[in-house]
Amino acid sequence: MTMLNITKNTLKTYRTIGILYGKKIGGIYYYAYQEIQGLLQKK
Repeated sequence: MTMLNITKNTLKTYRTIGILYGKKIGGIYYYAYQEIQGLLQKK
C-alpha cells in the first residue's frame, strides 16, 4: 500500500480483479516485488 500510495480497499480491489496477484500465508497477503514495480511503471 505504501509503495503504490493506495488504500487497503484499493489493494483488495486490485487483487480481486487480477491487477495484482497476492499470496496469502498465515492470514497475511504477500506480493511479488516485480509486480509492484510493474504497476509503478504503468502509472
